Amino acid sequence: MSESKSGKMLLIVIVILFGGGGLLVYPMAQWFRMEMAARDAIKDTRLTRFPDAEKVLKVEGELKKAGAALGFKDLQVTLKLSQRRVGPAVMWFLAVNVKSGSKEFETEKRVETEWQSDELELLREGGCVVSRLGGDDD
Repeated sequence: MSESKSGKMLLIVIVILFGGGGLLVYPMAQWFRMEMAARDAIKDTRLTRFPDAEKVLKVEGELKKAGAALGFKDLQVTLKLSQRRVGPAVMWFLAVNVKSGSKEFETEKRVETEWQSDELELLREGGCVVSRLGGDDD
C-alpha cells in the first residue's frame, strides 16, 4: 500500500513540475515565435532587396496581426530606415523593432532601393523613422 501512495505522490510531483515548467516556458516560447515572425517579415522572400514604400509600411501591420495571434495585445512595432556609410559606399538599412512589455527584439536588413524624397516622406507619414546621412533626420 505504501508503494501505491509513493507512486501517486511521485506522479503528482511530476505533474506539478511539468505544469509549472510549462507555465514558465510558454511566454518565452511565444516571444521566440514573435521574433521568428519579425525575421520572416523582412527576409528576402517576403520583402525583396528593392522594396517600395507601401511594402515597407505593410510590415508593421503584418507583425501586429502576428503578435495579436500570439497573444501580444500591447505589441509596439517601430520601422527605422537609416542611411549608413559602409566603406566608401552609402547604403540603406531597414530595421524592425518589436516590443511588448519588457521584451524587445530588433532585426535589420540592407535594402537597395534608391529612395526618392516623396517615398521617404510617405514612409515618415506612415510612422517609419527615417534618418539620412548629412542631418536630414526625422
